[in-house]
Amino acid sequence: PDPLLLAEESYRMYKTRIEPERLDAFLKLSEKLENSIDTSGRIPQTYDYKAARLVQPWYNSATQAASAVALAARAGYLRNPDTFQKAKIVFSYLIPDSGTLSSRLPDGSVWFWEFGPENYSMKGMIQTLLSLHEYHRIVGDPLAAELFSSGVKALQKKLPELQTKGWLDDQYHKKNQRSEHWELTNLLYELNSITPDSLFTPALAGFQHRYNQSILLQLTQRPSFGRLFTFALTWLLLYLIAFAFLRPHKPRSNQDDSPALQ
Repeated sequence: PDPLLLAEESYRMYKTRIEPERLDAFLKLSEKLENSIDTSGRIPQTYDYKAARLVQPWYNSATQAASAVALAARAGYLRNPDTFQKAKIVFSYLIPDSGTLSSRLPDGSVWFWEFGPENYSMKGMIQTLLSLHEYHRIVGDPLAAELFSSGVKALQKKLPELQTKGWLDDQYHKKNQRSEHWELTNLLYELNSITPDSLFTPALAGFQHRYNQSILLQLTQRPSFGRLFTFALTWLLLYLIAFAFLRPHKPRSNQDDSPALQ
């Protein structure tokens, strides 16, 4: 399975561990996550990602950040210092100049790379920031809070470049355009809720407005063959149904209505 999903599901089970089956799931998933750490101390992606021209094994910031959180939770629950040390090593790769998972921008802010340097992916960036905030909350590491603040600053600066006419777009995640916009908007809402002064509120108002626009207006602003074909096919089917059931019927002739001659 995708290690990012494994880490996220593991921590989700940890937060709801009051139920015995969820505690058991947390322990099993987090053990599997810990066992997937390679000799470098990181957790690799074990599949190729053609959209970014990446061949396994490769590493991304979102996976390392989520894994650091899940491993720290496992270490705390089991009171295991060795597991906690592994969590700290995974976290350390998110620090600029410690690898290829983050870089400082000219203004000193930090961007976290989901698909390698210079590949600006909004989804991975926000996922990393959410995990950094959670890592600081459960571990208390001030460096995590510092990286979170620097990342928020970088995202705020780059946000205009990650949209097209008000539509959020992540070129490395090939999804339906409207669905992608809404997914990224929801992630930004989640980040905004934990960001001091709710920095992204003005931008979110615009993204919400775009999503709420009529389908016809969206088709003219973000045309694509798939959306246009689906729109045309839907209206064609509606027309055929209306034609079949609502067309006027010819009245039956008097001869047809008269009784048969004896």
